[in-house]
Amino acid sequence: MCAIRLCALGQVSSMISISALRQESEVASAYSRADVKRLMTSAQTAADFGQLAAYFDRQAEMYAARYETEEKELYRLLALHYHARLYPAQVESTRNRVDHFKALSHKCSEQAALFRARAKDDGTAGAVAAPPADAYRGAHRASGRPLDYGFSLQTP
Repeated sequence: MCAIRLCALGQVSSMISISALRQESEVASAYSRADVKRLMTSAQTAADFGQLAAYFDRQAEMYAARYETEEKELYRLLALHYHARLYPAQVESTRNRVDHFKALSHKCSEQAALFRARAKDDGTAGAVAAPPADAYRGAHRASGRPLDYGFSLQTP
């Protein structure tokens, strides 16, 4: 088993196995941004919408974890007895990151819920009715503008 030593200034070194890193990266990068964008524009089946919902669920979990980490850092900063000269800037920056990651987590959760609802609707509608995505794609092609699902795939 191969391992990587991680050391930060003032911290005790710890070992992380490469297989654990691979598993984590596979979960995080199941789809590239281009894959997600392509799937968002071409999704027609309940399975496609289910994949999108799962992707946005994973993204929401990732942002929620970042939110919790930043919130812990904020509480740590607020508990300090000695305040350095840059303390107000650190606290404000950390508060902004907490708000940012909380908002991203909420947006991803909303997107996952929307795609889950679309998957449910498409699964119950069957092949009789045309999925509403066709109407959106038609409007997209007519206007020449990209589809707007209310979410940006750009990361901070």
